[in-house]
Amino acid sequence: MALDEPTENDEVFTSDDYNVILNKDLCDKIEVINIFFSRGEFRVSTDLSWRDEYYGTPWARPW
Repeated sequence: MALDEPTENDEVFTSDDYNVILNKDLCDKIEVINIFFSRGEFRVSTDLSWRDEYYGTPWARPW
């Protein structure tokens, strides 16, 4: 998770006045995403099952 600006490769979702930006390719691979904010920290969980083929994809790069 990082602060970012949307590009043409992204989907933007709004919840509780927050914009959540996800890569379109990543959106095709997950159905559930939970974002929690507590004590000044965000925590993200999804139903994504990691596959070796995801290495090297733009949305899987280390931040």
